[in-house]
Amino acid sequence: MHFAIIDHQIHSMQKTKEWFSFHYPKTYCFFANNGHELLLYLNKTKPLPTIIFIEMNTPVLDGCTASFYLRHKHPLQKIIGFSPHANYEMVRQAFMSGVNGFIFKKEVKTVLKEAIETVLKGDYYIDSRFSETLNPFLLNKIIVHRNLFWGKLYSRTSDELPENTSLALTDRERQLLILITSSLGYKEIAEIMCIQNKSVENLAQRLCKKIGVKNVKELLLFSLKYGFSMQSNLMFSDVILSK
Repeated sequence: MHFAIIDHQIHSMQKTKEWFSFHYPKTYCFFANNGHELLLYLNKTKPLPTIIFIEMNTPVLDGCTASFYLRHKHPLQKIIGFSPHANYEMVRQAFMSGVNGFIFKKEVKTVLKEAIETVLKGDYYIDSRFSETLNPFLLNKIIVHRNLFWGKLYSRTSDELPENTSLALTDRERQLLILITSSLGYKEIAEIMCIQNKSVENLAQRLCKKIGVKNVKELLLFSLKYGFSMQSNLMFSDVILSK
């Protein structure tokens, strides 16, 4: 197997390294500090990791946005999120970003093996230590909402976009719509998309013309409104699901 672990805290990352070295000694593990480093690594890695573990609150590119991008680009990729915050909103954000499982960062080694086995079987995993703050009803609601939301995004056709959007969006255009609403600049976006800095700007301008908006600011609003950004996952999910 092949794992990728994203954690911006050196101390906890070292403990995770030791755990994987002991339990999966013949398995390759990639470690990085943030989502940007992860996406650059995945550009040159085949096959993709068996499971990607992502800390939700990393600098440069946060784990939620990185998960959202990965779920669009690699729909079958297994992702497990983790965070030191064990509350309803954090778990909801993680699952809405596209993860298959979520674990509490404190003493993460106590649940890692169970989480890995559960996700590999195709099931969703929730750390049992969340039971004090999340009852089974709320957890089930999160999973149902997550599946409905992503099912809606995957099935969306160009007919559901604005009337002046006559052509379906390409994979590259969708990737840009996700990344352009993140905290990344054109340089970092270009690195992830494997194109020149100027090409990002040119692609943004062509996309503006294609969908009928005046500038990049309106392009950002388009991304938010039609579900192509992590923020729209959280802000507009109820609106999208009701259509």
